[in-house]
Amino acid sequence: MVFFFDLLLANQMKRDRFKVILSLAILAMCLFGISAKALNKTSLVYYVATNGNDNYPGTNNQPLKTIQQAVNKITHNGGIIYLRSGTYQFDEATWIPVEHSGTVNSHLVIRPYQNELVILDGNFKADSCISVGGEYVDVIGFECRHAKNGIVGWGATHLQVFNNTIHDVNATGIGIYAPKIFGTKDILVNHNTVYHTNLNNQSRRRDGSWGAGIAITRTELATVTNNRVYENYGEGITSTLSHNVVAANNVFYDNYSVEMYMDNTTNTVFENNLIYNTGNQNYFRLINDRFSPATGIQMANEIYEAANPLNNNIIRNNIVINGLVGLTYGNYGSGGGIKNTQILNNTFYQNSGRLLSIAIANHENTVFINNIFYQTPSSPISSLPPNLTGLNFQHNLWYGDHTSADASLNFSDPKFINPGSFFAKDYKLQKGSPAINAGVSLREVSKDYFGNRRPINGGYDIGAHEFGGTK
Repeated sequence: MVFFFDLLLANQMKRDRFKVILSLAILAMCLFGISAKALNKTSLVYYVATNGNDNYPGTNNQPLKTIQQAVNKITHNGGIIYLRSGTYQFDEATWIPVEHSGTVNSHLVIRPYQNELVILDGNFKADSCISVGGEYVDVIGFECRHAKNGIVGWGATHLQVFNNTIHDVNATGIGIYAPKIFGTKDILVNHNTVYHTNLNNQSRRRDGSWGAGIAITRTELATVTNNRVYENYGEGITSTLSHNVVAANNVFYDNYSVEMYMDNTTNTVFENNLIYNTGNQNYFRLINDRFSPATGIQMANEIYEAANPLNNNIIRNNIVINGLVGLTYGNYGSGGGIKNTQILNNTFYQNSGRLLSIAIANHENTVFINNIFYQTPSSPISSLPPNLTGLNFQHNLWYGDHTSADASLNFSDPKFINPGSFFAKDYKLQKGSPAINAGVSLREVSKDYFGNRRPINGGYDIGAHEFGGTK
């Protein structure tokens, strides 16, 4: 036991940065509703309408016709572009370069006027609805459809994508990219709904390629929170070749292949996410001649032009229900194993494959603590390397088949309130659950999935719920 406390304390300074990132994200979200007012000290305001004219001055009475023309009028001092209600059809994406973006005190804000319904329709010709290469840009409140991609950040910095609905696009819904590793920085993707993306993979060919509902790629410092991502023919979210990413309080379900994917990512946190599969076979993947639902959370190091091997990541307080595998590491691509990783206080429930599958690799300094693995009566609960060097299990609760890797040997029914549903509240613990007060104290997990503090009744509980909380 001393080993695990030493391990956690040794890494505490590294882990504290994640709390700072998440705190900043929450602060940003609180301020977001007034961002156009508080962060725009410029007098530049332009209006766009479907019945406008790009030769007009861009006032409310004489609006412009296209977003691009409004962007072109913005200098690097920011401004506000309001779109009046209607459907805007276009064949080319709106492009926002550095010279037409914002500053730290005066963002370039693009949004519907007074929450009017604005639909951006790319006619299945445009590369995206809006593509940002500049800095301090806020894209708020649009419905985006019928483009190759939805909303894209390409080498952007200080970009906020907030409260948009992206659907029926051929590739990725929200894509954050850069030409080089860590080439885009400081991204907030919050309160968006993403569905029916990656339609180019709708045939689900064995050799097909696909993107994600939300893709964070070659990015440093990104926060992805409170999004709903479902029924996409690609992964739900990917964090690839990235550093300091937080994906928290999201809902992912019925996506193709993998719901949440860590790939060549470091200092990344997946926490407080609800992940499930309803059995909708339209989004199943063909594996070993059988169509199967997506894996919940996956880790791997695929091969790219650069490398950023998995290291120093956290997976905590997630609820994962009814997929192919709950949590897996695949030793394909460049391999490398899981290093300095913490899997803490998650709840994994009933998968058609194994709940936990870790391939043989050179794993280092990785712990599985306070998790619930509930798998009965179908598939085996885990597939682990015969040599567990670098993988350490403590105070997990296993129900159904079990692994002898866990020295705590807790094989009891956790007594969920209503297991089998797709609602997080049904995976709370009932009074008398053997998971109550049975966990080890972890400074890394100060709250549960629902926002209750830990501990409440003296000891830490196992799983994503802390019994006795008011939330």
